[in-house]
Formats: sequence, structure tokens, C-alpha cells
Amino acid sequence: MISEYSLKTLHQQLTSSITLYEDQEKANIAYLILEDLLKITKTDLLMDKKVKEYDQKRIKDIINRLNKAEPIQYILGHTEFYGRKFTVNKNVLIPRPETEELVDLIIKENRKNKDLGILDIGTGSGCIAISLSKEILHSKVFALDISKDALSVAQQNAKDLNAEISFIEADITNDLENKPEDLKFNLIVSNPPYVTDAEKTLMHQNVLAYEPGTALFVRDRDPLLFYRMIIEFSLQHLLPNGSCYFEINEAFGNEIKELFEKNDFTNIRIVRDLRGKDRFAIASKVF
Repeated sequence: MISEYSLKTLHQQLTSSITLYEDQEKANIAYLILEDLLKITKTDLLMDKKVKEYDQKRIKDIINRLNKAEPIQYILGHTEFYGRKFTVNKNVLIPRPETEELVDLIIKENRKNKDLGILDIGTGSGCIAISLSKEILHSKVFALDISKDALSVAQQNAKDLNAEISFIEADITNDLENKPEDLKFNLIVSNPPYVTDAEKTLMHQNVLAYEPGTALFVRDRDPLLFYRMIIEFSLQHLLPNGSCYFEINEAFGNEIKELFEKNDFTNIRIVRDLRGKDRFAIASKVF
């Protein structure tokens, strides 16, 4: 006789096997494992549907890796962002909810505009560029990153999600100006490295040990490096009345506002995220 397994019991067992994280996060991770392995829905779990078999060896391996602080998104090889499934691995950051907020803000403020040229600087997995391409119709989206490995992930995501993106491999701190000068954009978007080295002690081990530091951290002595470089680039590559949208470190909202002011940007806004922290900087440039 084939045994049947209760989804609720499996979920409880998985949750209790995870030694890291808070209780609610454990439960969420346990659901993600079951969803990936068994293709279940939350409704299936609530109804306590039964399954006849599951890969116990695979689950054991996942739990072992989780308990060594490896992020579940890397273990499963994907995550959800703005309603779409994105491949992620050690070469790209795991997209955060704050970045979804940034994307949502850009879409709400620009969806009615037509034929927009958009550049995403530091694209990583491509989650920003691809989401904007899919949601702001008729836009022409470019995605730039210094990392060849990150661009490979982004290109795969663009292919999987049927998004037409033009990719650029470049370092904004030195060779970006070597790219074609005729590239002009209505929107320049970036979620650059903004966590200072001094803030590393506040971060979880699963971030420090597994996520790419070059995409996260900036030196204490120059925390605004990337914003300064992107603003300088924007002066040459924004179209009239074009705008910049940045995700920022909550500690530097005033300083980034001052950077925009020094470069004669207008309509400067520092916007808080859902947790009430200064998280986004937006400004326009009239030429």
C-alpha cells in the first residue's frame, strides 16, 4: 500500500528542521520548499491535501544547506519578483522587496508615457530592467553591469520571460563613457551598491557568506561613489526632462539630494519605503 503524506505535517516537520531564522520566516521557507518540489499552492496546504511521494533526499539536502546559512533562493535557483519567476545564483543579488517598491513606483509614474528609453545600471539578475520592459509597453530598455557572470543570468531571465533587453558590460566608475555617446534615455534607474563596510556587522551571515559583495558594499570613505558617477553620466545621457530613480541607503538621503541639487536637477524627492525608511531618490533634469 502506498503511503500518503499530509501536507500540513510535512510543512510542520520542515519548519521545525530549520534552525536559523525567526518562526514566521521558517514557515515561509518551508512552504517555498514544498511549492518547488511538489508544485503545490497555498490553498493545497490550507486544505491539507495528501501527497503520495516526495524526494526525501532532496529535502534533507536543502535543510542541510539552509542550516549553513545558504539562502533558500540560491538553493532553489529562483525567486519571485514583481509577479515573475527569476533565476538567481551566487553571481547576482537576491532581489529585495524594497526593489519591488522602486519598480512599482517607476511603473505607476511612467506607464502612460510612450516610447521610453530606459537604462538600468547595475542590473544583476535583470529584475528591474525586465519588469520595466514588461510593464511599460513600447519602452526600449538597456541593462548594464560590470559582471559578465551577472549579465549571463540577466540574459537568461530576459530569454525566459520574453523580454527584449539590450545588455551592456561596463564599469560605471571608469569606462562607461567609452560606450556609444548617442545613447540617450528618458529614465536612468539604479540600485547600486550602497551598504557601507561599517554596516557589515549588522548583516546576516546568509548575506555576507553567499551574496556577491561587489553588488552590495561601498567603501566607508566614499559611500556616494556610485550615485555621483551615475549622476555625472546622466548629465550626458538623459533626454530633456529625463529622470533618475535610485534605491538608496537610508542614512544618505540628504546627501544624495544635495548631489542632485549641485547638478541642477529639479523635482527632487526622497521617498520612504513601506517600513518608513528613506529608500528612494528621484529627480528630473531640464536641459
